[in-house]
Amino acid sequence: MSLIRGDKLSLNYGPQVLLDNASFAIEERQKVCLVGRNGTGKSTLLKVINGEVAPDDGIVNRSRNHRVGFLPQALPEKSDLSVSAFVESGLAQVKQWVDDYQSLIMEDHESPKLVDLEEKINSHDGWTIDTRVKQTLSKLGLNGDVKMNELSGGWRRRAALAKALVQEPDLLILDEPTNHLDLSSIQWLEEQLKAFKGALLFVSHDRHFVNQVSDTIMELDRGHIRFFPGNYQAYTELKEQQLKEEEKVNSEFDKKLAQEEVWIRQGIKARRTRNEGRVRALKKMRQERAERRNQVGASKIQASVMNKGSKVVAKMKELQVGYDRALTLPITTIIQKGDKIGVLGNNGSGKTTFIKTLLGEIEPFAGELELSETVEVAYFDQLRESVDLNKTVSENIGDGREFVVVDGKERHVISYMQDFNFTADNVRAPASSLSGGEVNRLLLAKLFTRPANLFVLDEPTNDLDVETLEILEQMLVDIEATVIIISHDRAFLENCCSELFVFDNQLPPLYEIETDQFQIIEIVGGYQDWLHYFDNAMPKPKKVVQDKKGKSKAKPKSGKLSYKEQRALDELPQKIEDVESRIAEIENQMSQPDFYQDREKADNVVKDFEEMQIQLAKDYELWDELEAKRESLEN
Repeated sequence: MSLIRGDKLSLNYGPQVLLDNASFAIEERQKVCLVGRNGTGKSTLLKVINGEVAPDDGIVNRSRNHRVGFLPQALPEKSDLSVSAFVESGLAQVKQWVDDYQSLIMEDHESPKLVDLEEKINSHDGWTIDTRVKQTLSKLGLNGDVKMNELSGGWRRRAALAKALVQEPDLLILDEPTNHLDLSSIQWLEEQLKAFKGALLFVSHDRHFVNQVSDTIMELDRGHIRFFPGNYQAYTELKEQQLKEEEKVNSEFDKKLAQEEVWIRQGIKARRTRNEGRVRALKKMRQERAERRNQVGASKIQASVMNKGSKVVAKMKELQVGYDRALTLPITTIIQKGDKIGVLGNNGSGKTTFIKTLLGEIEPFAGELELSETVEVAYFDQLRESVDLNKTVSENIGDGREFVVVDGKERHVISYMQDFNFTADNVRAPASSLSGGEVNRLLLAKLFTRPANLFVLDEPTNDLDVETLEILEQMLVDIEATVIIISHDRAFLENCCSELFVFDNQLPPLYEIETDQFQIIEIVGGYQDWLHYFDNAMPKPKKVVQDKKGKSKAKPKSGKLSYKEQRALDELPQKIEDVESRIAEIENQMSQPDFYQDREKADNVVKDFEEMQIQLAKDYELWDELEAKRESLEN
């Protein structure tokens, strides 16, 4: 059954066509990833589906009985609001209905408005708001008493997800959900979304994330929407085949058009004898060719590389970084010219402090650091605040000049920006008109005009479309310079890094000490090599039991549950049935018109109801755990 269906949608922003007679349908439990080039209108399409933006033409049909939750790309604001209150604000309309119902029933318990309010409340499970908020906070590991302004970006993203999930949506829409999250949070989010019972529609350029979560790809390309079954890897294979077929059809069409143009330009004799139907057909072909929107070419990225420089970029000896305390354990290593190093670790592990220490912005906490005097640095993160949204793209790149110097050669700004897939109109437009991904492409273009032999990129992949990511990967592999990349994009690190510096606090430290500091583990290779290292280095827990002589020995793997576990598993179905029956009785009691007349009694009943809801959730969780354990042992 379709939750939302769009039929023959059209939407233009000035000369740009975002939707061209496009149609789509999102089905129950479908996990859909929306993909497309930067600036094609993906975020706008999500807003159309969510009802925030109206199409110029066409209809969006939404099922009346289904709920939609929306996680926007922007982080929630820092405020004095508690996390609990912020999450509850996702149910503000439902809470208002409950408040109106309780006030009205005290004034006039025979009011006809009560029936309508009660129907709305029941359809949205409005009597259980407090329980739903507590369960959602618990499920997502959030402390409801903490203020929103005390949370990091990753935790505010988690709170925003809780606000969407507490609505118990049938369709959850997410715009770039992995932005601002570190790797462990991204992996956690993957598990949450894979376990989500409703339908998903999300935009993401994290290819590994998309492969893990999606079962359908919804492509927005030149105003048209197409669906591809399977994950992102399957989509790329089908898309490549489709583009080859499209190129073949266009080539044949263009050949036919060229032949007809030659015919129409023949001499007077041919014109006198020409077939008028053929002339009309030619005019139609010309119109079709004029209306064709070609596949946008791939970005071509070139950097200004300084060839001079020593073979050794940096030497570290027992180096530790930090401010008032050391964040990392000592590391001794050498960074050489041409190294492509990925820096991976959770937020707060000291990655940015390490980079700032390496670049000489802060002093080492301990140990020695020697940076080559010939190093010229281009730092991507430092450019983020340098984009003036009131200036044009051209002015941001050329600082008022029409030409820029790239790799020793002078190039016109428009020509250079076309390498990054900006049209001449885009280059002349204000930067405020750009999408998030286009702004990132502008930053990369600005970065690569700077002559350097050490490129440091802090989260360069945010908002970039996949085509640009792949071109950037190839450029970073080919470039004859040293590159250091801080990123949580696993596919990006795998594709363009020759080694990783992993900031880790899970594996046993190489030193025989107990510490809360992060060790920097050097991995030769990419992300998959780190996973292999981690799996081998992580200690395997061993269960021990006492034999008859009191000696410890390894516990053999049992082929079945223990007696207590099996008894609990056998009793749980009846226990759950009893609790559900009692909950149904209370729900019926709470729906009675005179329920709230005795306020003290009503409060006690609601309290019991919430406790039973929590107990029911725990029983189901225990049942799932025991069933999973039983299946594991039997297999």
